[in-house]
Amino acid sequence: MSLISANLDLLTEQGLIRENIKISQKSTFLTESLHSARRDKENYGLNSMFVMMKK
Repeated sequence: MSLISANLDLLTEQGLIRENIKISQKSTFLTESLHSARRDKENYGLNSMFVMMKK
């Protein structure tokens, strides 16, 4: 199972246009500027995301 495909399916089923969805290829584990619980163990930070849909 691909989490990217599953999330794309959920988003497009809710009416988002595929061309408006951006997929990052960055790895949270390999990119120091991003938080990673696997990499940072007990010193990890948190990520958040805000999504808004216009009607």
